[in-house]
Amino acid sequence: LWPFRVSPTLPNSAVSAMHSSGCPQPYREAADRMQHVTTIRPAPNKVLLSTAYMTWGAALLGLRDAQGADQMLAKSIEINPTTSAGYDLWADVKRQKGDIPAAERLHRRALENSVLFENYAEVATLWFKLAWQNNAPLSRNQFSNPGPGRD
Repeated sequence: LWPFRVSPTLPNSAVSAMHSSGCPQPYREAADRMQHVTTIRPAPNKVLLSTAYMTWGAALLGLRDAQGADQMLAKSIEINPTTSAGYDLWADVKRQKGDIPAAERLHRRALENSVLFENYAEVATLWFKLAWQNNAPLSRNQFSNPGPGRD
């Protein structure tokens, strides 16, 4: 999981990426941080705010709260409907809930959005997929728009 934490040295709830291990405590800490980032001092940038909700959703999914994760991903997409990573993570949530048609629809939307790839502020999810399962290997995000000479 790549949770964000509020940096006390940066204004407006600026967030910085921090990698954590796969045990439940970091998921809880990440969820708590994202609640703070999104409600107490929300980021003024819609992509950062959307990414915070996406990270909150991944943390909740890691805590096995698929319903809460579903709500956070819906909010993330509402804020930034051009995200690829958000739609793909939301597809994971739907798969966990057993809603395969919705998961497939959301995954297709993620692929469609990947051609709009101007969401570079999603730095934490730009190259790596958010891991929500314990001991999940770090995997490359499939929406990094690889092209000729760029693997």
